Parts: sequence; C-alpha cells; structure tokens
Amino acid sequence: MLGLSAATREERLSPELRRLMAILIAGVLAVFLDTTVVNVAINTLSRQLHALVTTIQWVSTIYLLALGMVVPISGWASTRFGAKNMWLLALSLVLLGSVLCGLAPSVGALIAFRTLQGAGGGLLIPIEQTLIIQAAGGRNIGRVLALIGLPVVVVPVLGPVIGGLITSELS
Repeated sequence: MLGLSAATREERLSPELRRLMAILIAGVLAVFLDTTVVNVAINTLSRQLHALVTTIQWVSTIYLLALGMVVPISGWASTRFGAKNMWLLALSLVLLGSVLCGLAPSVGALIAFRTLQGAGGGLLIPIEQTLIIQAAGGRNIGRVLALIGLPVVVVPVLGPVIGGLITSELS
C-alpha cells in the first residue's frame, strides 16, 4: 500500500494542468465578479454621473447582453485565430474595458465600455473551458469540470460584497 493504485494515479491532475487551470481560472474571475459587482453601486453611479437609475441599470444589462451575444462565436474564433490568441484578446478586452470603465466621464461612455468588457468576458469563459479540457486530454473530465465550475458558483456571491466595499470605502 506504499504506492498509489493505478486508479488513484490516474485521478491526479498533472502539475502542468493544475498550473494552466489556475492561470485560466484567475483570468475569468474578473468576468464572474463583473456580473454582480456593479449592482450595489447603481444608486451611487446614478448620483455621481447625474443620470436616472433606469439609465444606469444599462451598465449591468449591457454587460450581460454583450457577454451572451459573443459566446456563440467563441468556438469559431478559436478555430480561426487560435484559442490562445483569442484568450489573450478576450483578456485584453476585459482589462481595457475595466480600465476605461474606471475612467468613464459619462454614463454613455460607461455603458459603451461595459459593452467592451462584456464582449471580452463572453469570449473568455468558453475559451477557458476549451483550453482546459483540451489540456486534460479527455482524462478526469468530471473532476476538471467541477474545478473550473467552482468559481461560477462562488465568485458571483462575492461580487456584491466587493462592490459594496468599493462603493463605501473608495471614491
């Protein structure tokens, strides 16, 4: 019993796969946070940008619409341009959108930048899953999917908490 059984060895994820999963999951954490972090700041944004709450609500709505609209093209784009290239592009869109959102001078600009951010996020999630499943090589798929699905469940719960802290503690 000193050695591991063949089944136990097969269940272990390789260090390379674990490292890749950590990197890719870290990249999508922002996307999952962005889906809920803004919700608690709606009234604050409305006041600071001198806009109606109904207008500010588009900040959240457009993000989710953009995210959902680009998911169907992620597979085609990954095949056409390469999954790694698309991952880097999507991550760049999320980062650029986030920076621009922080600098947005008006509600219209904020909505436009959230569209960019959401489009990047919509590409990022399915490409992350594809890259990880390909790297796993068809082994331990249930375990791999459980691990990459965990942030989907946990991180959005933290969004309102983080959004509340940012809204109450930072300008």
